[in-house]
Amino acid sequence: GNLKRGDDSDAVDLEPPSVVHLPAGAAARFIRHQSVRVSLGETAAVFTETYLIPHAPESDKMCIITFSTPNTDLAQDFSPLFARIAGTLRLFREGEPTIASN
Repeated sequence: GNLKRGDDSDAVDLEPPSVVHLPAGAAARFIRHQSVRVSLGETAAVFTETYLIPHAPESDKMCIITFSTPNTDLAQDFSPLFARIAGTLRLFREGEPTIASN
């Protein structure tokens, strides 16, 4: 595809990348501190938690969920909240019933 990796050279892993199990499937989780551009010439430090969830084992499609907060002092308090929200994700694959089909 046309996806290009962004420049995350300033990202610092707060924990090693890990595999977590969500109702939507196994996900790679990345917990980091990094700087983001907030305006021309200005950056801010943020805490980020990112989940990469394959749509299906044989698929090249992926769902990416990223949470972030500028409250880096409270980062560890936000992580359980982000994990609970990520746990609400549901992926409906072709042929599976959805809420709308009931």
